[in-house]
Amino acid sequence: MVMRKPVRHLYEFGSFSLNVAERLLTCEGKTIQLAPKVFDTLQVLVENSGHLLEKEVLLEKLWPDTVVEESNLTTYISQLRKTLGENGNSQSFIETVPRRGYRFVAAVKETRSDYDEILIHERTDTKIVVEEEFEFPLANAPSPIVSNQHFSGNYIADLPKALVTPQPQRKTYFIAMMLLLTLGLSGAAFLAGKNSFFAKSSSPFQDISISRLTTNGRVPVAAISPDGKYVSYIVREAANESLWLRQTATTSNVQIIPPEQTHYLRPTFSPDGTQIYFVRYEKKPNDSATQIGVLYQIPSLGGTPRKIIEDVDSHITIAPDGKRIAFLRNYLDEKESVLMVANANGSELKKLKIRKQPENFSSPDGPAWSPDGKIIACAIFNKVAEESFFQVAGFNAENGTETLLNDEKWHWVGQVAWLDDGSGLIANAWNLSSKSISDQVWFLSWPKGEIRQITKDINNYSGLSLASNATSLVTVQSTRLSRIWVLPAGDNTRAIPITSGIGDSYSEFLGLAWTPDNRLIYGTQASGNTDIWVMDAAGKNQRQLTTDPHSDLAPSLSADGNTVVYSSYRDGIPHLWKMSSDGSNPQQITKGRGETEASITPDGQWVIYSEETQEAKSLWKISIEGGAPIRITEQAVWAATVSPDGKLIACMLVDPTDKRRKLALISFADGQVIKLFDLKNMPRNNQLRWTPDSQTITFIGIINGVGNIWKQPIKGGTAQQITKYTDDLIYRFGWSTDGNQLALERGMTVNDIILIQNSKR
Repeated sequence: MVMRKPVRHLYEFGSFSLNVAERLLTCEGKTIQLAPKVFDTLQVLVENSGHLLEKEVLLEKLWPDTVVEESNLTTYISQLRKTLGENGNSQSFIETVPRRGYRFVAAVKETRSDYDEILIHERTDTKIVVEEEFEFPLANAPSPIVSNQHFSGNYIADLPKALVTPQPQRKTYFIAMMLLLTLGLSGAAFLAGKNSFFAKSSSPFQDISISRLTTNGRVPVAAISPDGKYVSYIVREAANESLWLRQTATTSNVQIIPPEQTHYLRPTFSPDGTQIYFVRYEKKPNDSATQIGVLYQIPSLGGTPRKIIEDVDSHITIAPDGKRIAFLRNYLDEKESVLMVANANGSELKKLKIRKQPENFSSPDGPAWSPDGKIIACAIFNKVAEESFFQVAGFNAENGTETLLNDEKWHWVGQVAWLDDGSGLIANAWNLSSKSISDQVWFLSWPKGEIRQITKDINNYSGLSLASNATSLVTVQSTRLSRIWVLPAGDNTRAIPITSGIGDSYSEFLGLAWTPDNRLIYGTQASGNTDIWVMDAAGKNQRQLTTDPHSDLAPSLSADGNTVVYSSYRDGIPHLWKMSSDGSNPQQITKGRGETEASITPDGQWVIYSEETQEAKSLWKISIEGGAPIRITEQAVWAATVSPDGKLIACMLVDPTDKRRKLALISFADGQVIKLFDLKNMPRNNQLRWTPDSQTITFIGIINGVGNIWKQPIKGGTAQQITKYTDDLIYRFGWSTDGNQLALERGMTVNDIILIQNSKR
């Protein structure tokens, strides 16, 4: 008989070494004594490094047969922090995820000794190339904060840009976060019971398995074939995009169309799976400044694309018999959003259903044809009295008659897809009852009208498609990796990071403002709910200011620092509230159809804001004490902010003469447009910030996928770049009241294909 030596596991992190077999923790050769349960806690964390372990899971692992108080776990974590040399502000080994659990974030090298063989692997040597999701033009950009988008037509004014590929010298914390993305989902999703990412319910997708089909972080959209064996997807590299095909069961893939400087919408398989339809943006004939979506058809295994239809503003859906297609088209001049149908070859094109602004269809996420061919489902935006919301509707495929498929009202609905038996739909959506701002995957039954959330995590899910037997679906999971930095005088070479970890979804809408005593007030989902917090300029002394279970975000601060005005979703739609800067005395000050983008005048007497009207988003003002609002502009504007001297309002609008987006200066006194700036690099994320002297407007600009802060003097001239970053994107920013410090959040978003399979129906 051959005696086998036991397997030994050694873990090295920092200057520490953890010997599991001998139950020893050493630091630079010196043994550190740990109580048994403290050692067990460290072992579980290290063995699952990079994974979020929720508190309930840790309690079950450490005390499998005993009910104990959570305070025991907290005590052991505190002891470990002291042992590893962490102080109250440092989390270089054990990261606390508020209200959820803990994650071991230090780089871990595992050595496994088995017989006479030594196997070594670095847990942090996995490098994923990641980049930001495409920023859709205004007409097509889904906003999780403002339900109705300003309607700007059926074209794109400027060429879409993507992020450049991050360089190998990317910061260590990003590598750790990327390891989390590579390993965390598969491990965490299969944890039993309470910590599963996915809800358990009767059907569909009751018993599921999930897998990540890509790990490069550069996939904005994807679609599964009817038989569930293939996935067609787009890969973004810098400013270029390419079309690919891969098998779901293997890693085999093939490039269908090589990289080009363009932008694709989600592809669609023909019902028999032999063809792929795709929409990409091209220059409009006889108008080099304008781009339109053009629909093509190509054999699934590659070939020569065949042009079908021009002017397409969503992905397409195909009738079950393969004879007809449907898609969305926007008409600027007519202020119409239209559901179009045509033969599969592009002939006999007609308008099936017209929705007039402000009520429109949700694009670029497109319609979905029902399995019986009778109904075309699509997300729609509605305005009823004081309410603005999204719903899911069905349209008769022959005459366009509209029927609500579900009574539920949503903040946002993107893609919808039918189950094969017509018993319901799957959709990407943000529900009004959600505590955090994120698009999840939902099941909507038909005709019962019941809803159930399928995914339940902190990520975003965009676009989805179902195999014809409805046992598999693919969607793109997005996770943001970002930090808030403070830059003295806006100099990025002296930037100091003050936060770390996974960033907030849609953080560009959450807001960031300085107090006169150099603290930062900002929106975050750190508590598991969207709330307003405050911290000092070093990132310390973080404190939550709002505690309402609904979303509170986008703070604006009075010049004296005593009052904060913000948007709150306490009744399902955004209204403006105010509170003292310590979070006390919250009061509602507006009661309109949806009020956002607040800016307080320097005298502290007025608040300007954007409100959804029956016509469009317009600019209003109201006394900070509340009362009757006063309309400032008839023209649709957005991203408005008052100058520090109180004389001007900077905002964005569409110039009626050439229908292009421009930066505008408006008189606060009478609302008249004083000057327009036709910027080559348009402001992104709807954020304009004045410098303290009221002479310059700053904004986020993107060139070749890289975000930087730019400035435009109000006297005229060419906009100039302030920061000199060479990678990543900037999501939000703000200047200190003296103009000596710039705070900004920058980072990237990882986008990968997730396959969810229903193993029992």
